[in-house]
Amino acid sequence: MKIQLALDRMSIEKAKDVISETEASIDIVEMGTSLLKDFGLNGLDELRKTYKGPLLVDLKTVDEAEYEFSQVYRHGADIATAMGVTTPETLEICQQVASQFHRSFMIDTIGMSLEKINTLVQYPNAIICVHLSHDSAGSVKDIADDFLTQSTLSNRLAISGGISVENIEYLNDKGFDIAVIGSGITGNDSPGNAAKKIRELLTDERLS
Repeated sequence: MKIQLALDRMSIEKAKDVISETEASIDIVEMGTSLLKDFGLNGLDELRKTYKGPLLVDLKTVDEAEYEFSQVYRHGADIATAMGVTTPETLEICQQVASQFHRSFMIDTIGMSLEKINTLVQYPNAIICVHLSHDSAGSVKDIADDFLTQSTLSNRLAISGGISVENIEYLNDKGFDIAVIGSGITGNDSPGNAAKKIRELLTDERLS
């Protein structure tokens, strides 16, 4: 399972420091929505200079997909995100633009029923992110169990929301390709040690 490090609610300089501390243990860096809103494309440019590995921008696109996706891809993003609750037309444009730029895209499932999530099979190139929102009650175990018992998707899968050293082992061998981890790493006194510990607790080999 890959580790996606979500960077939110910090300065770009702090984000650079966290990347430097954790880079040996992570696989994808995420420029979180708050960083994008605070620092825009200039901030993305700075992160791209710092980190040479896969870089995701959490756009949460719901409209203007061609413009938003094209902009972040041109500034170095490898993956961009869209909200699954948007229209099928918008998601189709996301898929087309990602293909045009030879990049990837992720669909965030916040606010979607499991029945609706299963309709995302029509976007076979998308990574589907099963997401426990920051404002919701519940646990990563709850959302993983609910999803896994009812999903019919064959897409690559990510899981996000409250993942930390304390619960990461539960996700071993569950079939998720990416674990998205924010404060479970960045909220520690030593993000580098937290990321290293999480990596050690994962039994799945890193995916190519």
